Amino acid sequence: MGVNSSLLGRRVLDIGCSDGGHAFACAARGAEVVGIDAEDSPRNEGRNNFAENRRLLGLDVDYRAAPIAEVTHEFAGAFDVVLFLNVLYHMRDPAQGLRDVSAVVAPGGTLYVKTLIYSPLPSRVQPLLGGRPGPSLWRRPRCYSAGRYGADDRTLFCRPNWWFVPAHLEKNGLAVERVRRRGDRQFVVARRPGGGASG
Repeated sequence: MGVNSSLLGRRVLDIGCSDGGHAFACAARGAEVVGIDAEDSPRNEGRNNFAENRRLLGLDVDYRAAPIAEVTHEFAGAFDVVLFLNVLYHMRDPAQGLRDVSAVVAPGGTLYVKTLIYSPLPSRVQPLLGGRPGPSLWRRPRCYSAGRYGADDRTLFCRPNWWFVPAHLEKNGLAVERVRRRGDRQFVVARRPGGGASG
């Protein structure tokens, strides 16, 4: 998604870090990293392997077992790079989730979002769009119930459309720099104006 290869001296927050793959990769690039995860998630049965991975890798990464809403005030404007990958569709209130996530991005900092998205087009047609959103007919930012997509995952609550994430990030003071699509996934890179940090 374009995270700089050197993160020396940068503060990174990995939201929904699970076992810490991205968090540890950022720490190995020189970042000061905090990973958070709602550890009581039914999907991981209340546990993950973060502590064991930290021990095996010998990397200093702070871990918090908490949802983003519980640490927003503590971390307000504190991070140069924020990773919010495959988490949004697990939130019951995705608009509030994006407000909370936006709040922790420092001036000049970068937010990377990856999420499932909803498209009324059949999946076999989506690759033909070449990463574009599709017809302008659906330009209203919306988030749809997970419906049949959540049948195999009790933690899947919503699927935003193409415009939902960029609209909410801009509403919360971030400048959207890139939006891409690959199949049913959307990748968004946004930056908080000001400061000199960059991801």
